[in-house]
Amino acid sequence: MIGTSFFAGWVSTLLFLPSLSDQYGRKSFFVWGLIANLVAYLILMQTMSLNWLIVAQFVIGATNSMRCSIGYVYLMELLPDHLKTKYGTFWGVVEGLIFIFGTFYFWKLTKDMTILMTIGLNMQILSLALSRFLPESPVFLI
Repeated sequence: MIGTSFFAGWVSTLLFLPSLSDQYGRKSFFVWGLIANLVAYLILMQTMSLNWLIVAQFVIGATNSMRCSIGYVYLMELLPDHLKTKYGTFWGVVEGLIFIFGTFYFWKLTKDMTILMTIGLNMQILSLALSRFLPESPVFLI
């Protein structure tokens, strides 16, 4: 149920959030997705309850469509045309390498997920802090 709740959250928001971001602007959806994901990460790191773990995984999955789908389109709209292919490829490669690194980390290094969760939490905080300086999507403003 833990893994299923992530994908249930992702699918439940993937059907409507990207189209809403087209209508109301990408930045606000992206930032609110980061905030909700940060709260879910904190719950995930602190909870000892299976029910809260499932809820946190659902929220992380739900915010995945805001961070990844909307965030990717948002990034592409902010980049100049000559950089879109390079950074789009880089984004995809990094996404894939995260899962490969996680597999080898748990297989060969340790079963303790605290280090990876702390890295993820710090990246969430940094992303949220830096998102303050992002402009709204130029396509939305036009």
